[in-house]
Amino acid sequence: MSAPTTTYLRAEALAVDACEHPEVTDVTYNLASLRITVKDLHSGAERLVEFVEVEGLRMLDNGDLLEFWPICSTLWLYQITEGGWLEQECLRPGFTARETKNVMEFFVRGENVCVSVLAWSAPVVTLK
Repeated sequence: MSAPTTTYLRAEALAVDACEHPEVTDVTYNLASLRITVKDLHSGAERLVEFVEVEGLRMLDNGDLLEFWPICSTLWLYQITEGGWLEQECLRPGFTARETKNVMEFFVRGENVCVSVLAWSAPVVTLK
């Protein structure tokens, strides 16, 4: 098996409050929305990240997302503008969304688990 090629990752942190030690504690999806609860393991504060118009989601252990480090290791919520999961999906011949939909990619970082989201609009973040 050949080594995977390295892609350049570009990400922009979204304007949200600080979260010293973020952990994804709950992911709830239905056809209307995706809701992700992120808990600060230091302060105990919880945030609700809500997406509407979701095209897809992927949840993986952060150890399986090494291409996101160190670019996405300081804060906890990013928009991926280049080199992320969306770009990987666009390489597949069967991924028709690359030509028919204007989706954006977002990345929610947790200490153990991270969630990538393809959505048509930015999420709304509120304190729980």
